[in-house]
Amino acid sequence: MFSVVIKIMEKLICFLDKGWSKLSGTAGPVSLTAGAAYAPKQQAIGKWYDNGASAARGVYDHPGAKSDNL
Repeated sequence: MFSVVIKIMEKLICFLDKGWSKLSGTAGPVSLTAGAAYAPKQQAIGKWYDNGASAARGVYDHPGAKSDNL
């Protein structure tokens, strides 16, 4: 029983570190597998430059813009 608790704790640490984890084992003739994944909320990157000339100069026309993603 103690080894099962240690295995679960190792998987929890892996999940917290990498954002995913998988736990598998057997119960008699049955093979069991469970998995979980986590992805933090992401932000869109908008159009910071009006044209290629502004981008080439490195001058932001709209710094921090997040509304236009295409």
